[in-house]
Amino acid sequence: LRASATAGAIVGTRWRWGGVSGLVFGERGALKTPWGEGKWGIVPGDKTGEAIFVDFASALHNLKFDLGAGTFSSERVGDGEKVLGTKEPA
Repeated sequence: LRASATAGAIVGTRWRWGGVSGLVFGERGALKTPWGEGKWGIVPGDKTGEAIFVDFASALHNLKFDLGAGTFSSERVGDGEKVLGTKEPA
């Protein structure tokens, strides 16, 4: 995770998942969500090192961040459901 600029920028930050508060990217891939604990990391095989995955509530999602705008877009693996995330104020 240290090699990814995106991963480094999101550690310790809080986000809203589709308007629901409480998504926290912790150290070493730990993830807190309103739906329980999970994990996060760099999508395997991503050559840029900037595509992030989250895995929680028995579902895997791939995220693309726009850190300047304070948003991410998520696509759930399996059915393609999309969700928009927004950064919570510090």
